[in-house]
Amino acid sequence: MLKAIRSELSRFEKDQSGSIAIMFAFCIIMLLLFCGIALDFARAFHAKSKIMASIDAAALSAAKGLRLQNLTEAETIQLAKKVFNENYNVSGAQTKGAYA
Repeated sequence: MLKAIRSELSRFEKDQSGSIAIMFAFCIIMLLLFCGIALDFARAFHAKSKIMASIDAAALSAAKGLRLQNLTEAETIQLAKKVFNENYNVSGAQTKGAYA
C-alpha cells in the first residue's frame, strides 16, 4: 500500500501537463490587479485635476469680483463658493460657472 502511494506521488511530481494553465491563471490575476491599480490612479488624478481647475476658477472669479465689482469680503467668499460648486459638479455633468 505504501509503495503504491509513493509511486503515485512520484508520477504526480514528474507530470508536467497542465503547468501552463496554472502559470496562465497566476499571470491573469496579476494583470487584472495591475489594471485595477492603474484605473484607481487614473481616477484619482482626474479628480485632483478637476478640483484644482475648480479652485483656480473660484480664485480668479473672486479676484475679478474684488477688483472690478468692488465686492465685500463676504460677497467675494460667496462668489468663490458659487463658482467652485458650479465648476466642480459632483453629479458628473459638465457645466461652466460664471467667470470660468
